[in-house]
Amino acid sequence: MVKLATLDLAQRTRMRQTAAALSAFPANNLSSLAYKALLTRDPEAYAAALEALPVNDKTEKELAQLKDQERELIWRQAREKEILENERMTLVGAVFTDFPIAKLLNNLCDYNTSIHVVKIYHEVIVVVMSTDKPEQFLQYLRDNGADSVNLSLVPLISDKGAFVSDMDSTMVTCECIDKIASLCGIEDEVAAITEQAMQGKLDFAASLQKRVALLQGVAVADFKNLIANLPVTPGADLLLKYLGDKGWQSALVSGGFVPFAQAVAKALGFNTIHANVLGEENGILTGKVEGEIVDAPYKAKVVASYQEQGLTTIAIGDGANDIEMLKASNFAVAYHAKPVVDEHADFIIKQNDLRALLAILEMRAWLN
Repeated sequence: MVKLATLDLAQRTRMRQTAAALSAFPANNLSSLAYKALLTRDPEAYAAALEALPVNDKTEKELAQLKDQERELIWRQAREKEILENERMTLVGAVFTDFPIAKLLNNLCDYNTSIHVVKIYHEVIVVVMSTDKPEQFLQYLRDNGADSVNLSLVPLISDKGAFVSDMDSTMVTCECIDKIASLCGIEDEVAAITEQAMQGKLDFAASLQKRVALLQGVAVADFKNLIANLPVTPGADLLLKYLGDKGWQSALVSGGFVPFAQAVAKALGFNTIHANVLGEENGILTGKVEGEIVDAPYKAKVVASYQEQGLTTIAIGDGANDIEMLKASNFAVAYHAKPVVDEHADFIIKQNDLRALLAILEMRAWLN
């Protein structure tokens, strides 16, 4: 049994403090029609949302005589109209546990930004904002400690879909081949090759064969203790349960090895696995990989196989070997990834754990 993660108490405390500071700022929640328009970019949805807004024909004198709550409502409706009439306006989701809230509030005008929704999912804060400078604002949020995404790119969990994930440094916080190498005292040597392969500096298949050759002579029985202590990424169990409850299929597609992938898949609830087979004789590794290697093209084929079934796909990974499957997917997530991988992602997670993806999926569903 692998080791499931628990949430950090200090992180919980910071999150609650940040949420308290943010809750003091009034959020301008939009109508459901406005959210639909901004998320789908459908001209008919924009027309319907604008048509549904009441016409304000009150004079300044009449407005002054209204109660504060009534004036606030009129102001909100006017702001919603401005947002809908600005074709550059984009809905952005930001996920964080700790963030310089005072700085954010002071900088909202710089990006023509409004805060619309603030929620807490699984002890992370999710904020929905609109901006007509999405690229700059997304970068601002990332630079200040939030994982952020254009919400129109996020799939609806109510659609039929499939989740395809890398394993090492994604579903678990280690590289399993490096752990095997520790059994024969060559962890540093193998880890150096692994790092170069993940950065895209080495051909994955060739580097895998090179690393596996160094493992010749390792007893397979020694895997048992390694597997029992595999550190699962925080939020992985919650994410897979949510996807499973919503009827999504899931595949663990790993450039690692079958025994480890089987254990992680069982612990987290993946429907299927794809991983490499280590050659062995009499319980001892031969130093060879048997069968087809799970490389970048293989992973992309797995994603494509789900799309051929009419399923929406989410793919997540951290290394160069994951780029092709991210490019093939409908929604690509880079998880604490190498810079070369970030370039191909719709959602880059750098600050948070896998609860960030779960929270964004839940928020997108709520907005619908």
